[in-house]
Amino acid sequence: MAWAMSRRRVEAAASAGVSVASATKGERRALVAILATAFIVRLVAVLQARALNPDFFEPQMDALFHVEWARAIADGREHLDGPFFRAPLYPLFLAGVFKLLGDGLLLPRLVQVAIGVGTCGLAFLAARQVASTRTALLAALLCALCPMLAYFETELLLPVLECFFGTLGLWAALRARTMPSAGRLLTAGLALGLACIVRPNFLVVAIGLACWLTATAHGARWRVAALYLVGVLLPIAPVALVNVREGDFALVATQGGVNLWIGNNPQSDGSTAIVPGTRPDWWGGFEDSIAQAEAAEGRKLAPTEVSGHYTRATLAWWSAEPLAALRLMAWKTRLLLLDHELGNNQDDAYYLATYTPILSWLPARFGVLLPLAVVGLWALRRRPGSSALLLVLCAYAATIVLFFVCARFRAPLLPWLAIAAAAGLVQLVESLRERRGGALAGQGVVLACVAALAFATPDAIDTSGSQGPWQAGVAAVRRGDDVSALRSFDESLALKDRLWIVHKDRALCLQRLGRLDEARAAAQRATELAPREVDAQRTRVAIELQAGNLAAAWQAARAAIEAAPLSSAAAYDVGRVAVALSAAGRLTDAERAQAADSLASGARHAREPQAAFNCHYARAELARLADDQQMRFEAATAAAALYVAPDAAGWYWKAQEQRLEALVASGRKLQATQEARELLRLHPQVGWLRRY
Repeated sequence: MAWAMSRRRVEAAASAGVSVASATKGERRALVAILATAFIVRLVAVLQARALNPDFFEPQMDALFHVEWARAIADGREHLDGPFFRAPLYPLFLAGVFKLLGDGLLLPRLVQVAIGVGTCGLAFLAARQVASTRTALLAALLCALCPMLAYFETELLLPVLECFFGTLGLWAALRARTMPSAGRLLTAGLALGLACIVRPNFLVVAIGLACWLTATAHGARWRVAALYLVGVLLPIAPVALVNVREGDFALVATQGGVNLWIGNNPQSDGSTAIVPGTRPDWWGGFEDSIAQAEAAEGRKLAPTEVSGHYTRATLAWWSAEPLAALRLMAWKTRLLLLDHELGNNQDDAYYLATYTPILSWLPARFGVLLPLAVVGLWALRRRPGSSALLLVLCAYAATIVLFFVCARFRAPLLPWLAIAAAAGLVQLVESLRERRGGALAGQGVVLACVAALAFATPDAIDTSGSQGPWQAGVAAVRRGDDVSALRSFDESLALKDRLWIVHKDRALCLQRLGRLDEARAAAQRATELAPREVDAQRTRVAIELQAGNLAAAWQAARAAIEAAPLSSAAAYDVGRVAVALSAAGRLTDAERAQAADSLASGARHAREPQAAFNCHYARAELARLADDQQMRFEAATAAAALYVAPDAAGWYWKAQEQRLEALVASGRKLQATQEARELLRLHPQVGWLRRY
């Protein structure tokens, strides 16, 4: 074909061989040894995590979401209505493993070990496209000895597939440039397309490589672009079609606007993955973010409309506060370049060191790779294809800074950085061996400056490691071991005393242990540190109610509803404290009206039937104490509509009893009798209905 390069031209363009087969016998042995090392390190890490990590078989947050979604796919059930909120390939991968090997959580990690070893091999192949075989072997070794790459292969999270497909995409694109055959171009596009349906950030990388391939192609550039883009779209198109079939169009997922707002709002610290004003758990944050958007728009929103709401909020903030937005972007860039690993959902540095100790000994951490990579990119600048390596690094890094920074998000950079870092190491050794003093001095200055930037952690970054023991305590609570949990919470607070959530969880732990005075003090400390956090105030409500301190409980309940006026849980707390105050004759008419309004709002905004029921029933009880029979009847009717008899706890019948009593008290005894008879006909075992 006219657009294909001749073999001589290929050989002239390539800096080294392009396949494992073209390596010498010694080089192939070295590669096998490196891959074996990668396998052993990762296998030991998985076995250590299995033995030590309390979350290994009980994953939390994002990992739990992936497992639940994958099990739903494997069972043929729907996990979440509507279009994909998150990209679906990782849960589909897990579902495939569950289908083939059972739904245990050890085997998927062993499969991920194999994929991680494959990533090391792909780093070798990609590096051989732009550098020598020696550099390629070193790149594979750096990947094999990269602690964060190996760590994420022990977790049920996205990086294992991101790194594999990202490295495969780079290698395939480099090969397609030297000889742009249809197969190579489709493979390059397909790899990046698959990466996109793991994490949509790769769309920027895919577009960047499309431009690079087109710009560097010889001959019919439109054919190069068309074949590559067909490959990209092959895995994306079915995902988009599913979204359309679910009634809303999104190319991959509807999470983008929410994530954009998380990393670009006046309260953002550049790394914490929580929408302001939402609960810090997965489903709570998901539901609250939707509720906030719908309240702001004044109507129910489709998933893409929720995303659009937060995108507009981000753009409005950028427009209103451009200097603050620029400062935040600069701060996120600083975070991106740090050696310190910022956790998302869990303290990754603590989990790595505590539950996979073998990985603590691995040298190829981010702060080591980054300065070497800067030297390596300069050394490779005249090599054919090196611009693609620089492009993918910069393009993906830009997407991280655009949203927010954490260890998990920047993991896909690591194999690419390893390739550049290997070139940097080779360059340093050659400068030293050839006694090129000037070059060595310049490279040393660059290394020192970039390393200083990476290892000089700003004071604003929490490096105490206190979140790790807190998360160990949360795991102990799930096991029902409050004594061990309390020790872990105390260990966390000894490292850093100002984490409100640790004080909150410690308070609940003390409450369960019957140490009520200590629990009250811990809950008070949590609310002092985070007066606008709903969970802190709600914890204080529960403990003050148990202690009989109604005034303090009322104060905390009002603070919670002021912090989150759309929270059905906070509204229920207002209601139950109001009921207790009303029963004690200590609730004013104005306070009763406020509580009733909060309960009505909480029921309207509840995302789950149980939460709505709680608000309706509390409102009925509040009306009973105030002798407001009309409100009592309406609230009890709404509560009863949310249950179907018989329910184990009998709440359906409690709501029906409220309704019938309200009818009798308001002079409608005949209606109460008729309704009671109808209920008795359907449920003859409910004897108390006969009194009507």
